[in-house]
Amino acid sequence: MSGEHVPRPVPYVEGKKKEERLYHENANYTADAVVTRKEGGVWQILLIKRGNGKWALPGGFRDALKDAEGNATDAIEDAESAILHEVTEETGVVLPAGISKTKVYEGPVEDERNEGKPGEKGARWIETTAFHMDVTGVRGMEPTDTGDEYIHDYKWAPLDETLFTDG
Repeated sequence: MSGEHVPRPVPYVEGKKKEERLYHENANYTADAVVTRKEGGVWQILLIKRGNGKWALPGGFRDALKDAEGNATDAIEDAESAILHEVTEETGVVLPAGISKTKVYEGPVEDERNEGKPGEKGARWIETTAFHMDVTGVRGMEPTDTGDEYIHDYKWAPLDETLFTDG
């Protein structure tokens, strides 16, 4: 298997838009990046605003790996690889090669796309792995428009600001 990733198609679910559907029954695996820096004596966190108007951590679904013929397999990329390309795809920020990553959470998350509860027949839910990375002192960490249709804004927010609100 190569390290290349390929997005999985999303199934049709009555009454749900493409971005509201989960592909798999059971867990759908994601990776999220908690990127921080200290700028002017203030700790900041990198956030994105999704199409639903809510601020969130950069991150996304862990993509299927390809086999030697280029076909998607049942294997998915590891969470550490996923966060690196998700941060770049969503914010334009290219994290330094070899950046230190600390796993800060692994497990299910509350999400409006979840259907049922883990363990229930036919349930679909998101499980994430989140890593913290500090980019204090690293140049070139300003987010830019990447053309991602699902990202409507991005910012470095002070950690003492109320996070993950509609504002």
